[in-house]
Amino acid sequence: MKKTFVKSTLVLLLTVLSVGLSAQRGGGGGGGRGASSPSASPEANPSTLLTEYDNVDYGMKFPAPPELSIFTPAHPGPFSRMFTPGKVIYLMDLVGKPASVSVRYSPGVTDADLKGLKATLESNPPQAKLPDYKKISVGMIKIGTHGDKDAVEYVFNSKEKDGMTTTRQVVFIHNGKGFTFACAALEKDFAAVDRKSFQPLFASIEFR
Repeated sequence: MKKTFVKSTLVLLLTVLSVGLSAQRGGGGGGGRGASSPSASPEANPSTLLTEYDNVDYGMKFPAPPELSIFTPAHPGPFSRMFTPGKVIYLMDLVGKPASVSVRYSPGVTDADLKGLKATLESNPPQAKLPDYKKISVGMIKIGTHGDKDAVEYVFNSKEKDGMTTTRQVVFIHNGKGFTFACAALEKDFAAVDRKSFQPLFASIEFR
């Protein structure tokens, strides 16, 4: 029974990764504007943007990363259609380089699932069928304000509508809940965006 549960949850995690990327390719989220995401509209008024994300149920809090704006189902701005089931946060650069972060949530995830996910991404990643797919790296990293939260990091390139895109997916568990942060930017911009926005985001997450 335990093995069946672990396998089922792993399948769920892989589905989350695949669905997130599929949405990214089709304009449903996860990618930057250069990766087929919708552009911003006047509805995203700077005076009404969230300055931080704070969710008691998820036990997670972080400030808006440099150059990224936060949107949620309760505060979707012009991106209400991005919030399909399971998607809980969307961050986007509204004025600079095409870049975004799409966050998905899965209940009932264990450490064994996380290890299984890493093994699968190393041997048979579901994104391998994407156009011009190239795996860059798969490994474990530490995130959070204390640098003590284990996470699987998966980085790959693929061809999107507006050019080659680099995606950095960071998957972790907190209080029995699984979270997938899919960070995307055009390949030519990724190093700079990762340094300025994505990395500060992961270093600023406060787990409670």
